[in-house]
Amino acid sequence: MITLKSVIDLLIEENLLKEIIIENNWHYKIPKEFLGEKFSKLTYDSRKVEENTLFICKGINFKVDYLHSALSSGATSYISEVVYESDAKIAIIVKNIQKAMAVVARAFYNYPDQKLYKIGITGTKGKTTSAYMIKNILAKHTNNKVALFSTAVNIVDGVTEKESHLTTPESLDLFKMMREAVDNGMKYLVMEVSSQAYKLNRVYGINYDLGVFLNISPDHISNIEHPTFDDYFNCKLELFSNCKQLVINKNSDYFEFMSEKIDAKKLPTITYGNFKSDAEYVYIPGHGNEFEIKNSNFSEKFEIMIPGEFNQSNATLAVVISLLLDISIKDIKAGLLETIVPGRMEKVQTKKNKNVYIDYAHNYLSLKECLSFLHKVYKGKVIAVTGSIGGKAQNRRKDIGNALSEEADIAIVTSEDSMFEDPYQIMKEIKDNITDSSTEVYDILDRTEAIKKAIDLASENDVILIAGKGREAFLKVEGKNLEYPGDYIVAQEYLKLGD
Repeated sequence: MITLKSVIDLLIEENLLKEIIIENNWHYKIPKEFLGEKFSKLTYDSRKVEENTLFICKGINFKVDYLHSALSSGATSYISEVVYESDAKIAIIVKNIQKAMAVVARAFYNYPDQKLYKIGITGTKGKTTSAYMIKNILAKHTNNKVALFSTAVNIVDGVTEKESHLTTPESLDLFKMMREAVDNGMKYLVMEVSSQAYKLNRVYGINYDLGVFLNISPDHISNIEHPTFDDYFNCKLELFSNCKQLVINKNSDYFEFMSEKIDAKKLPTITYGNFKSDAEYVYIPGHGNEFEIKNSNFSEKFEIMIPGEFNQSNATLAVVISLLLDISIKDIKAGLLETIVPGRMEKVQTKKNKNVYIDYAHNYLSLKECLSFLHKVYKGKVIAVTGSIGGKAQNRRKDIGNALSEEADIAIVTSEDSMFEDPYQIMKEIKDNITDSSTEVYDILDRTEAIKKAIDLASENDVILIAGKGREAFLKVEGKNLEYPGDYIVAQEYLKLGD
């Protein structure tokens, strides 16, 4: 429950209010007879409106029909950047609807963020794996008093996983889930913070107890996401202004630039990196999935279940955070050993002697590192099956082509969430950037057939990486989610044939 007065006071305090329109009369202050007005629900979904709902008109695709539907379902008031012709009793007009939604939602749910120790993780790659590792360690330490908001799943009770639809939810959903987490007795929140979260003010008003910066490389560059790398990077850097302490990867590109910003902000910071760096905490790869972490007064060996040196880097971050929180080495090691992230360098388990991994790698940095790792582990050819998303991040197609050219012996380019674009054109843009003449290239539109082709081509010493979709069991085509078993199931079922 929240009063109209509270809403208006908050918006004025944040310099977001333009005007209040009550029964077609414009005001900046609420008339006395409306001071008792209250709202029992907030929503931006016209299908979820109830009586006494404050309806939020947000989004670039918002249609006035949504407002009319909300009003016909019982809402009497709305908040918007635009004045609409409607039968609404009260219209609250603001300068920025995303910021206004965050401010009002935070108060509506009684500031749940203040009751959680919040760890916010950003970077181009590794956010989900790092979040899972930190969450699992904290779960050991607190007996599952940890909430998780990630690209893969959301957890508000420490245990139950619910499918996630956005890396960082809309602010209204975010504060609602935080409220649920607090009511469920959670003490910590580990969450991924995307560049869009800052660009679209989804995390407006949140100050993280601990911020994490993993790495940066060009991604999400398009006319509907970030127009330039500069815009993308600077949205990521907003975390520096919204955390109390920072942990940062010293091996990241642009580290020197970021360190200048950190110094200017006087932000307490701890660095980590590989053994070649002069970071405060460094990791030294060992045999298989074992590695060692050292700093000036600490040395300990750890093991993880997810292969790849880049995952040892993610684990090092998790260890550093755990040490900051005074978590025991026993809990740290146990949490790391329990961390398996579905779709993240996940080996397909079959009886046949073929080496097949699936991963969500969908940009240059993640794809190159996955393929490079497989080259080090396997003696034979590295076969990659991948595509690229339609409708956004067009720069990825060139980057994926470059990564395939640099690291794949055989590249099979296929469909991947083409949305409203021509999938053949997306595939062509990838192929045009595979410039190494020694790379054997195939283009197969049907993703299932592309995976089967890779398996048919592979010999005993070869390895296959199926990248981009991970465990996602759908393909987005022309705005619809088409049925698709998922890369893991397709590979597993095909490898079972003839057993």
